[in-house]
Amino acid sequence: TPPIARCVAKYFTDETGPLRLCYLGTTYLNGVSYQGRLNETTQTGVELIGDDSSDGDAEMIALVIDALKATGRRAEGGRACGVSGGAGAGRVLPRTGGGSRDR
Repeated sequence: TPPIARCVAKYFTDETGPLRLCYLGTTYLNGVSYQGRLNETTQTGVELIGDDSSDGDAEMIALVIDALKATGRRAEGGRACGVSGGAGAGRVLPRTGGGSRDR
């Protein structure tokens, strides 16, 4: 995401290996239907920066699977189950096998 890219460009310029970042924070959405009012929501995310390999892709896919499992939610009525926010990803990230360069 652009805010994470700006953060990495500013604060992690001396890092040599791939960066694994996770975040959880409040965001404010503004839509036409909100009539000028902001909608507060919590957003969480993970980023793997500096690794464009298939192993990096597999690590992120495994992280998403583990995060979905950690929520305890199940698909109902044949619909896919998704997670758009929550603290699960922060608990899962250290278990993906990352090293001391994880952030």
